[in-house]
Amino acid sequence: MALSTSGDLFVFSSTPNGNWELSRIRNWSGAVPDISHLQLPGYFTRHDHHKFVKFDVQLLLTPDGRYAICIGSAEWAKTIRSKHADKSLSESVITVVHAQNFKIEQSRQTGDLGLFEQQRFGMTSGGRLFVDSMARSSQAERALIPFDLPSLQVGRRCEYKLADSKPDENTEPIPVTIESCAQALNPSSLEQVFLPVPPLALSGFSCDKVPERFCPQPDHFTQNQRFGIGIRAESHFSILGDWVWRGRAVVAFSTRTRSEIGEIDLMFDSFEMLLSSFAGKNYLLILRHDSDLAVYELLEDANLS
Repeated sequence: MALSTSGDLFVFSSTPNGNWELSRIRNWSGAVPDISHLQLPGYFTRHDHHKFVKFDVQLLLTPDGRYAICIGSAEWAKTIRSKHADKSLSESVITVVHAQNFKIEQSRQTGDLGLFEQQRFGMTSGGRLFVDSMARSSQAERALIPFDLPSLQVGRRCEYKLADSKPDENTEPIPVTIESCAQALNPSSLEQVFLPVPPLALSGFSCDKVPERFCPQPDHFTQNQRFGIGIRAESHFSILGDWVWRGRAVVAFSTRTRSEIGEIDLMFDSFEMLLSSFAGKNYLLILRHDSDLAVYELLEDANLS
């Protein structure tokens, strides 16, 4: 899920028949939401699942909210004479959708870019899409390639390596081709793309309903820092030696009182979460099983509503 600056909620998910689509939900906090669906061709389906070692999806929005970028990445084992080789193969499918018109602007695959097996996509502060790839066999081999939007035209390839560092130190990227790396992400730099996320200064939250050892510390906060959420999970080994889940819930906290304001049981659900501050209110959005969206308003003086 991703929320645009104009308040439109976008959901990139699979349909029951194995296809992929982007959904746009307007007035999601109101009584009658406005929902639109856009079919996205060319992605991997559930029929391909047996081939994959790994499959990931991402949904990114440009900072101005103009474009939604849907990305599906698959990695599968390379075979030689019916035997698995050491090196795996990867490919991603990228689709750029105009957020206002809700139409596909451009789509492309990355198989011809010479990327390494592990791939992650990101967005610079200036709104430029990039893919960062790393060879699974070597931590030193890395390459970053930017794309223009909405054309998905490929920019200069930036090859870099990571400097050796101690466990408690940040690892800095070192350009191998300085000129191409300087041009690749202009006006952002390679160092700015990999700036570490600053640690959260908020701590010391308490729960009323469970023992202290089961009280999670929130790791996600609303944009205005008024509310935070954490996941409480309880589990143990069964008599047969199997790992058994006893409970799983999302817990919401007030950062002013440092105390719990409510929790939602998610024991049997697959879910995605999104915290949002919009139109002067704070919300927790939970998407269950790719299709069931629940919207909760976060209030300090009441339980989740």
